[in-house]
Amino acid sequence: MAYTSGFSVTVGNPTKASDVGVLSTNDDFLKTAIDKIMSDSATPGFALVDGVTATTQSAANNSTKLATTAYADAAGASLTGTTNNTVVTVTAANAMQGEANLTFDGSTLTVTGAADVSGDFTAGTVNADSDTAASDNAAMGYTAAEGLILTGQGSTNDVTIKNDADGTVLEIATGGTDVEVTSGNLIIGTSGKGIDFSATADAGGMTSEVLDDYEEGTFTPIVKYSTSSYALNWEEAEYVKVGNLVYFQLGVDFDASASNDSSVVYVYGLPYTSYNSTASHVRYFAAWEYFSGGPVGTFYLNVNNTYLTSYTQKQDGNAPANIESSQVYRASGGNQLFMAGTYMAA
Repeated sequence: MAYTSGFSVTVGNPTKASDVGVLSTNDDFLKTAIDKIMSDSATPGFALVDGVTATTQSAANNSTKLATTAYADAAGASLTGTTNNTVVTVTAANAMQGEANLTFDGSTLTVTGAADVSGDFTAGTVNADSDTAASDNAAMGYTAAEGLILTGQGSTNDVTIKNDADGTVLEIATGGTDVEVTSGNLIIGTSGKGIDFSATADAGGMTSEVLDDYEEGTFTPIVKYSTSSYALNWEEAEYVKVGNLVYFQLGVDFDASASNDSSVVYVYGLPYTSYNSTASHVRYFAAWEYFSGGPVGTFYLNVNNTYLTSYTQKQDGNAPANIESSQVYRASGGNQLFMAGTYMAA
């Protein structure tokens, strides 16, 4: 049926005045709704079930309100523990519990006790706030004095550090205190730093207990007469540096026909400059030379230098003198020199 002014819609008990509303010509919104919902027949196109009421407001208020009442077939679940911010868990078929040890205030989830996570635990930062215990299998802790604490226990190792290829890099054996670098090297990233032995006993004049360098390699010796160099047929020279102590050894075969005069013989090219101190003057290195008819000599390393000066050995009360090129001269060319020694580097 079509809408007409003064049409009444009766819902529920028609004897109750609150269940009856009269449509006025000003109820444009409701008029449109009724025209669309209801047909021209005597039977409306919809029905409201018992317990639902429709109320039309006054002419000045064009809204129409529906009030509903819901009914449950069974009693609802009961809630125990109603402290603010507690997280609710199900404890039985119709029971819930506000957990005092599990709270969330909108930004921080707080768990008092242990948390067992199955799968990955992802977080921006994990801040431990208590110490670990000896019985912990794999624990991270913190104290104000010790800072970050890692505690573990396994049948082989207590702590194992691996890289992203699952390769073991560092190990601490079960119950042990030694740290083993399983693969790779221990790299000292800052020059002048190293292994500190300050826990050991010291001599009275100790100035450092840090082993700050180790190096091994080769160098190229240069045999000179005055300022000119002998041509080398072959040479071989190696060195090892531990801290500032340098050990070297060398052997050369040089063309001794290049000079036959009073020019002093030198060996240049040591890998490190010698230490500059008065005590460092004591640097004489014995050498074996295949100098045909020449002297048996020694070589002296002056302070703050990388070259050696040749000297004859003192004989019959005579002071040592420099070895000259005429003393190592061989018209046929080849002559050889072998030497080893240790000195302090600057």
